[in-house]
Amino acid sequence: MKRIIKLTIVAIVVVFASCGKNSIVTERMNEIRDIGDENPHLALLMLDSLNTVIRKSSEKVVMKHDLLRLHLQDKAYITATSDIIAKQLISYYEEHGSEAEMQEAYYYGGSVYRDLQDTPRALEFFLQSAEIAEKHSGCDSVMLRNSYSNLCYLYGRVQDFRNQLRLAKMAYSLSKEMGEVPINIITQLGNSYATLDSTEMASKTLAMGLKQIMSDPNRQEDTESLCSLLLEYSYLKDSINAGKCYSLLERQEKRKQGLGKDKARYDTYCAESGINLAYAMYYELTGKSDSAVYCYQRIIDDGTDLFRMYDASKALFHLYNKSGKIAEANKYAEIFTLLSDTIDFGKRQELAATVNNEFQYHLDRKKEQELKDGKERYRNTLIIVSLMSLLLLSLGYTIYVWRKNKHMKEVIALSAELQRINAELSENETSLKEKEQLLSKKISQNKAFLDLLHQSELEGKAEDVINAIRKSSVGRKNMNSADWKRLCSAVDQLYPDFKDQLLNELGTFTEQQMRVCYLMKIGLSNTQIQNMTDLSRTTVWRLVKKYSWVR
Repeated sequence: MKRIIKLTIVAIVVVFASCGKNSIVTERMNEIRDIGDENPHLALLMLDSLNTVIRKSSEKVVMKHDLLRLHLQDKAYITATSDIIAKQLISYYEEHGSEAEMQEAYYYGGSVYRDLQDTPRALEFFLQSAEIAEKHSGCDSVMLRNSYSNLCYLYGRVQDFRNQLRLAKMAYSLSKEMGEVPINIITQLGNSYATLDSTEMASKTLAMGLKQIMSDPNRQEDTESLCSLLLEYSYLKDSINAGKCYSLLERQEKRKQGLGKDKARYDTYCAESGINLAYAMYYELTGKSDSAVYCYQRIIDDGTDLFRMYDASKALFHLYNKSGKIAEANKYAEIFTLLSDTIDFGKRQELAATVNNEFQYHLDRKKEQELKDGKERYRNTLIIVSLMSLLLLSLGYTIYVWRKNKHMKEVIALSAELQRINAELSENETSLKEKEQLLSKKISQNKAFLDLLHQSELEGKAEDVINAIRKSSVGRKNMNSADWKRLCSAVDQLYPDFKDQLLNELGTFTEQQMRVCYLMKIGLSNTQIQNMTDLSRTTVWRLVKKYSWVR
């Protein structure tokens, strides 16, 4: 007995110590988050110092830590290279999180897929984040505005310009409600008008952003906003206002000469903010073709932004073709064609439209369910009110009969009948619940049986899995997530060094590219790979050629 009491006391002490430790770590992460609003790079270093403690904490603390890391990396403009953490966070907070936590998890899931250039998934998660924030007042308004801004950007990428303008207006309207409209929201709205050839509205909108900058010396140091305005004014052929932005950027360039060892950081920032594209379009507008060619070439040499490379190669083709340099023009025409295949605007538009349709269907179903639930509540309320009224009437009648000492037998019979009906209703309700439980159990059993049948198709030895894949690749086959996992596991078992070689050779890669490489490794032809992945023939040919070393 004494031993049991001692063990109980020790357990209680351990639990309280663990709770106290989790509380301290959580408080520390809140402090790091506040620091990250001003200096995300410093905050990331501080967060790294907690790694050892974090991994010994509860799952809730670990998830909070991982979500904070995504938040800081996004603020520090650190491009995501994997979606593993984002998937774990979304799965966890969908089951255990509050509305605010789900909004944030979906938002940073969208940010990760935006960095990985998976536009359909990025759209899906940003839409879900925005939906939660729109329906719950306790969510983050700034994050909602940023969701609208990201959706605007993504719709522009897939050339859905009407939705791009719609989301730009929503971001602008919400910013006005919050009391401050950032310049990037203004330039985004101006760009959205410009893409639909609403030149007058675009000029009026951009004028608001330029006015903010010209009236505030501190804003004149905002390189990114100036680059955006320079790009938009150059696109609109407004050389006067573009010249004003260019002059301010040139003034920054002169001050840059005194930065010393910070110059490299400045150059990196300018490259990431698209200053080369802005300068190139301005130089082209003002007739400085050689300078424009130099800036466009820097974008292609950088090789990190497919969409800007696409614009730059197209512009270089036109410049060289116009000047009669056919060989150079053909070179950039070939680059432009390859980038077109890589970006595959048609497929992106199709997938984005699918996401929009699915999300609208989800909203319609949700609204339909809400109406159905409302009707059900109204019906239940009516039944309860009716029963209460009936009960009160019965009680009044009983009191009346008791007072008058009349019709006592009728009252007793009525009461007995009411009890019988209630008993029958209760029995029917119990029977209905039992049948529902039985039906649910049967559905679960059928689902488990189907899962086992499907699992048996590709399970077994690694060689059996690969042979099954090869046979099924003769015709079209829709591979689900479990099938891909079994294929990857089988290849990794037969070729233990292949995964490490793939990571070393590719660095950053999408799930689609990885699947093609695994299918190549087991010796499938281009046609078989197309059957298994549902990719276009051109895309399969390009990827097989690009990763020919796999074979």
